[in-house]
Amino acid sequence: MDIFCRDVKPFAPLTMPEIKFWLRIMKEHALFIKLGLPCDQCELQEEAQCFFNVFADLEQRSLQVHCAEEFTRFTERTMVAVKNIFAFKRHILHLLIECKICGGCLYPLLLDHISREALYFLKLLRKCCEGDM
Repeated sequence: MDIFCRDVKPFAPLTMPEIKFWLRIMKEHALFIKLGLPCDQCELQEEAQCFFNVFADLEQRSLQVHCAEEFTRFTERTMVAVKNIFAFKRHILHLLIECKICGGCLYPLLLDHISREALYFLKLLRKCCEGDM
């Protein structure tokens, strides 16, 4: 899965404010995708809305994390959501590249960029779960 940033080694300790920052970014990415899809792609728009809702929910749940055990569970739940949105972003990218969806305002380089951001966030979460931070 780490095909884009093998050599990137995040070093900053992962804190709840940083996780909240990345959750907001992932939520905004879902919104960009939803709004950028062609109007005839209702299923993909609904899926993007679901991701928006998932990350909005995670933002709310982050306010209820008060101990290390809750932080670990929250981080694991967040990792699942990030893996899923990464796969969704790559799926949309491949649909565009293969001309299976046309129109809209999503550019392949934008989708590639935001998918790599999801991958970076996932690396941060993994390092945190593995105790490397």
